[in-house]
Amino acid sequence: MVMKHTESKLRLRILAVWVSAATALSTLSMPAMAEMPGAAFCGGLDNGQNGPFDFRNERQLLATGERAHFSAKVEALVAGQSRYEVGGDIHFLLVMFPNHPRALMAMMRWGEKLKTAKPPDTPYTVECYFERALRFRPDDNVARMMYAMFLSKNARQAEAQQQLDRVVANAGDNPFTHFNAGLLYFDIKQYDKALAQARTAQTLGFLRPDLIDKLKAAGKWAEPVTPVIPVAAPAAAASAASAAAPS
Repeated sequence: MVMKHTESKLRLRILAVWVSAATALSTLSMPAMAEMPGAAFCGGLDNGQNGPFDFRNERQLLATGERAHFSAKVEALVAGQSRYEVGGDIHFLLVMFPNHPRALMAMMRWGEKLKTAKPPDTPYTVECYFERALRFRPDDNVARMMYAMFLSKNARQAEAQQQLDRVVANAGDNPFTHFNAGLLYFDIKQYDKALAQARTAQTLGFLRPDLIDKLKAAGKWAEPVTPVIPVAAPAAAASAASAAAPS
């Protein structure tokens, strides 16, 4: 239980930074697809002894893969770590760990930096890496929210909403997921859905005010008719929110 809570806080910290960074990046013109590309277009997942592995469950192996292919300079898109270029190293890690969130974010940023849907040093399009992540682990809400972010940034808001709706349907009582989904709903101007997620996160004891402040600034916040009574003690929830805040 402690490990799951710690992981949730870490994933919140990562995603909160991504959401903030994503809104500052310009939208690229990428070819829209009628539906998510599949295995025929994005390749199979079987990689023999090298995976695929769920990054959430293979800590020691993950550390080895990151040392070899995901150094700080790779993540910063400065230079490759091994014999590969930047995209090649990110690709190698995503073949091993298709749902690796920081590598997915780096691949999206690499495509944006090169202004292309398919970086020349990778065998797949940027969108394929999200397809592969979700084909591998359909239950990974962080990967699905990142895919929604990608769709939103490429003017595919209706598809982004579909992905977020699926996230919310599977979020259960995880306040971090509801909060992050709310931020992304806000970005695609689905204010009613963002409001609902803000209230849900609040009810579940997550008291971080970012989403509520955004809704208030946009004139889209409305106090609930029935006062919200968080399921967690306010002090504990406030502590969790503070610990999860990006440094």
